[in-house]
Amino acid sequence: MKELWNEITYWLSSCKDRNVLEKEYENTIVQCLGLLGWKKYIGEITTQYAVQVGHKTKLADIVVSLDNVEQFVIEVKRPGHVIQPEDERQLVSYMRLLKHPVPFGLYIGDKIRLYFDNGTSFPEMIFCLDVSNDNIAGETFVNLFGRNTFKKSILIDYCTNIIDKRNRVKQLNNEFDLFISDSSNRIKKLIINYFTEKGHQHYDICEVIEEYEISLRHKTRPIITPEEDDNGARIQRSDKGMRKGAYHPKTINKFSLNGSEALGCSRLALAITRQFIKDNPLLTISEIRKVLPPWARVRTLDEIHREMALKNDANYERRWFTDKEDMLTDGEGTSFALTREWSANGKYPSDIKPMIDFARRQGYEIKEL
Repeated sequence: MKELWNEITYWLSSCKDRNVLEKEYENTIVQCLGLLGWKKYIGEITTQYAVQVGHKTKLADIVVSLDNVEQFVIEVKRPGHVIQPEDERQLVSYMRLLKHPVPFGLYIGDKIRLYFDNGTSFPEMIFCLDVSNDNIAGETFVNLFGRNTFKKSILIDYCTNIIDKRNRVKQLNNEFDLFISDSSNRIKKLIINYFTEKGHQHYDICEVIEEYEISLRHKTRPIITPEEDDNGARIQRSDKGMRKGAYHPKTINKFSLNGSEALGCSRLALAITRQFIKDNPLLTISEIRKVLPPWARVRTLDEIHREMALKNDANYERRWFTDKEDMLTDGEGTSFALTREWSANGKYPSDIKPMIDFARRQGYEIKEL
């Protein structure tokens, strides 16, 4: 399995390195299907498969069949293409409109994505697979989609198990949120019991504990109701006011960077990040992550989509600067997005003050307007 996956990686990566056009990439993918054991000459691989969509006939890039029954469909995009929601919708329409609708769809561009349609909602992305040598997940892919090992029932079980696990984690997260919503009282009770067992008087413990502020929250996810700032970013307001030490000017919420036009907090953070990358063009995304303040979260689109699928949050992508003109690029050509969630008033999750301090350390001029 490992050697076969590495052979597939070789051919797909060579296309990625040359940023070939879609047709050449499609031909290479057909060649890789051949490596997996599928045969084109007996009709198991069909390219430009006609699909009736309303009154129009559209062409699915690749459809793979077994015993003249369609098994999965493949949507091909050139390796340099940035996946868009309409690309996913197109793949889903093919999955559902084939002569024999299929529950599996592969989107192959810079990476390999598997979508599963259980017939109850929009298909979920099961995995997003890096095309790289010795990738253990690649060996799983070979086993699932190899001609001699392919079984629809096994693949359905595989996808269903992943979705079930996500749902279990989501349910557990919800229960954690309910638990920590009253975390102060719960923790106080645990502390009181702990010191009572050590022989301290209950009255004394209660008197001392009142001198402490106790809370429990998720490391990154806010536990309060989201709002939106003037840039459309989701922000959070604490029910007890602003975070200790937060940057909280009373009226200042517009800034300029090096004499620029007025910028809101989110646009200011984006402009600072873009200027920093321009001044340091060789940095990779991992290096950029280490240098920027901790709250300046950056994600590739693949990472955003994986997190969106895991969180089952259809609006998650809106929390990032993913519009084409807002995307950033590192020294290796990797595109990525910055979080939109910034605030000047101590609202969660990202305080603009550390970002302003970072910019001034770079010699940038930040003015409050």
